[in-house]
Amino acid sequence: MSTKTLIVSGDSFTVPNMHDIAPKPWASYLAEKAGWNIINVAKGGASNHYIFNSMIDELEKHRGEDVCACVLWSEPLRINLFDSSCVILNSVKYLLNKAQNHPEEMTHAHREYVKTNHAITRKIVDDMKSKYDENFFEIYDKMINHTLRFFKLFEDYCDHNNIKYSHASCLHPFGDESAFDLLIEPDEDESLASIEFKKGLQRIKKSSYYNQLSNSKNYMGFEFSVSDWIRQTKHYISEFSHHPNDLGHQKIAEIYYDFIFNNKQPSIEQDGFMRPVYIYD
Repeated sequence: MSTKTLIVSGDSFTVPNMHDIAPKPWASYLAEKAGWNIINVAKGGASNHYIFNSMIDELEKHRGEDVCACVLWSEPLRINLFDSSCVILNSVKYLLNKAQNHPEEMTHAHREYVKTNHAITRKIVDDMKSKYDENFFEIYDKMINHTLRFFKLFEDYCDHNNIKYSHASCLHPFGDESAFDLLIEPDEDESLASIEFKKGLQRIKKSSYYNQLSNSKNYMGFEFSVSDWIRQTKHYISEFSHHPNDLGHQKIAEIYYDFIFNNKQPSIEQDGFMRPVYIYD
């Protein structure tokens, strides 16, 4: 009898050997615990577009084989480029603010990212604003709808092909206020970002994708965010890097294992985790 193969995709939370302090990702711990082989196609800084495509491409390579598919999704503000690289739209503005106010926290990688992506990020944002006449909510709705569509298409593919699967959100599937902050010019009222974001959340909850995924038995739910859980339990590498440390990866593996084998939904009180209030309020 052949051994089942775990196929995983995600961003830096799932990449093997991402950090010396946590060389083994949660997916490897999960495969060991389940007694499975593993194929990991995750990539640091990946967009949900990349994660979806890489997962489906890998599943196609193993069509008809005994596999389990697990995804840890990224955030909607990551835009895929043609060469599969990714621009994180809200990162440049965030890093520019950090460079001005907390230069001691800027790493070489941060500076290189700003240098490489500042111009293209500005071009993408300007094009979006021009196309939609600076209609913030229309841009936001399309970005979130794009992400939730990937979630649902992943489920549909696995259901259609009788593939065992589970998925969760590493970062908030609805983004955060930076989705709107990105579109606001320096001379505009910054409170507009918070106002539009809260309105956007109410619209999302009326969408078909949202309602279908809310009832999914294979998605860990909109209330649960792995990155929030890592921050709140402090199972991270350092105060400057909230990627999971080795214990954090082991805990994430336990969460997936319990979800897959015991139908145990992650508890919002699990290990001290409290859901971010703004997601639903």
